[in-house]
Amino acid sequence: MNNTVQEIKLSDENFNKVRLNRKLSTIRLGNKNIEIGEAFLVNTENNTKMLINIWFVNHCLLSDLELNDARLDGFNTMEDLKAELRRCHQRPLQDREVVTQVLFDLVVEQAA
Repeated sequence: MNNTVQEIKLSDENFNKVRLNRKLSTIRLGNKNIEIGEAFLVNTENNTKMLINIWFVNHCLLSDLELNDARLDGFNTMEDLKAELRRCHQRPLQDREVVTQVLFDLVVEQAA
């Protein structure tokens, strides 16, 4: 049995959006194997980690996403979300591309 906690990498800017409660999901191009349960968000700039609880994983087409999905991911518009995906992948996007949408809550440790 593998007890390794899955990790999801985020840019410093997106990592800080999570910390400020302005990002409650991440949308990844492709059909990613991400499971419901605990995971670490990893800041790609400084390797800082935050524990999250993934409560929903959805595989769909980019064209299926709506404004609320972009807002949950920390963007004001769908075009802002698509621009970030283009920047990350350094290529044009197609509406029929498969994406993996991951919704999560930040795990806040309780004081003893």
